[in-house]
Amino acid sequence: MRVCCLSYLEYLFLVCCIFMILSGAEVAGGGIFVVVGGALITYGLLTRETGSKYAMNKIWAAFYALAIGSILFAVYTAIMGGIATNEMYIAIASLVAFSLAGIGLFLFLFLTENNRCKKC
Repeated sequence: MRVCCLSYLEYLFLVCCIFMILSGAEVAGGGIFVVVGGALITYGLLTRETGSKYAMNKIWAAFYALAIGSILFAVYTAIMGGIATNEMYIAIASLVAFSLAGIGLFLFLFLTENNRCKKC
């Protein structure tokens, strides 16, 4: 006899039913936390010293986080713009606008990076 305990499949079915009631923009709206989380994880990983590499300068790591956050935000706005308006050109325009800035900043940082190896 079960006492108010849902199995994994029952829980998954319940979540799918809830998301089928919501619109696409409401379901994808939580993706902004992926953008913020991706930027924070990038900053945290780059400012950590490992056994073979020194930690990156905090300002350079913040710029890297900004570049990755901008690229993730481009993908997020493209998905949200496409879902909300059902127009593909709006999604592509928002993707291009933010991703160009993020890719440009990332390439600049990558090409001017200093060597951080401890044994090199």
